[in-house]
Amino acid sequence: MSSQSLWRTFAISLVFVRFLVAMHIAHTEAATSVDFDRFWTIASSTAAPYVAYRIEYTPFAVGVFKLVRPLAGDRATFGSAMLWIAFSADVVACAALIASYGWQAAAVYLLVTIPLIDLFYNRFDLVPTAAVAVSMAALKRERPVLSAVALMAGIALKLWAAPLAALLLADPRPSVRRTQTVTLVAGGAVVAIVWLAFAGTPGMVQVATFRGATGWQVETFVGNLIALFSHRTLRFEFNAFRIGVISSGAIVAWLTVGMEVGFALAWLGARAREIGSTWLCSIGALLLFSPLLSPQFMAWIAPAAAIAWVERRRWPAALAAAALALTELFWAHYTEVLTGFWWQFAVTARNASLLAMTIAAAAPFVRLRSAALPIVNADE
Repeated sequence: MSSQSLWRTFAISLVFVRFLVAMHIAHTEAATSVDFDRFWTIASSTAAPYVAYRIEYTPFAVGVFKLVRPLAGDRATFGSAMLWIAFSADVVACAALIASYGWQAAAVYLLVTIPLIDLFYNRFDLVPTAAVAVSMAALKRERPVLSAVALMAGIALKLWAAPLAALLLADPRPSVRRTQTVTLVAGGAVVAIVWLAFAGTPGMVQVATFRGATGWQVETFVGNLIALFSHRTLRFEFNAFRIGVISSGAIVAWLTVGMEVGFALAWLGARAREIGSTWLCSIGALLLFSPLLSPQFMAWIAPAAAIAWVERRRWPAALAAAALALTELFWAHYTEVLTGFWWQFAVTARNASLLAMTIAAAAPFVRLRSAALPIVNADE
């Protein structure tokens, strides 16, 4: 049996196992998932979103929730529907990797996400992740319109994918770059118009500030550093445990810096055309700057780890896999993370893995950029 056949058999087996996991969750956890409770509340409300009450999701994500609500009928069925949407997105991401990178990439993706798959299926993050995976697969196959449309769909559902637009805008192939730029600009205009029509400027602020949170999530880079010294300000705020104090303006500022750093790294990576490493360092930088870093956010880098692996960028891929595994380690002991001291170092280790991943993935692009800079004679 060839190695390709082995990877295919392994990947298909993992998909079947995931289907069994999804079946189990549908009968046990979907009806009680805290996130699905939140989605149900949003979908069931007849009041004007962003006006009568605050929402941390984009209008397009809210549209998905409200579309599923009448089809599902009750909360239990709604939870199952959201679960199968997440499972379907997982399969789409896997199929996109197969189409452009082969069965090995799909198998690696399925393997590195095993520790957190239960969590991912109880959240919404696999949906925008699948859209980005389709975008990157289309970019690899030189289908610029599909790549730009899929990326804009991911951004519309969740803003984290925005820095990756630089990968398309700075594409070294002029004709491809023009097509992608025009499509992204047109798509961005549509998204902005719809967003402003349904949510207005206050809606943008609510999404950016997580409904107006005033603290760092305890798992973020800064929040973890605070928690290592004191839990005095730890509290449950807007569906997350937060620590310390940060203003809404500062949250927007930190996210803006993260977006800009991620965009700059993606711009550098576009020249090398290493999609996996570019994705890892760009979104890795955003995660490190973000005042919110929920465990499910690890879904954002999982397909990138698989792509980087088959592109023979093994260290960034391995560090991404380590970040997912460490996230599961402290997620399984979350009470100890909140009440104890030593388990905080599991969060520290995860964040260190993200930092090392970002640096390892970005280093070749920075060196390539430095090598391209002209040498200036000091005597001139």
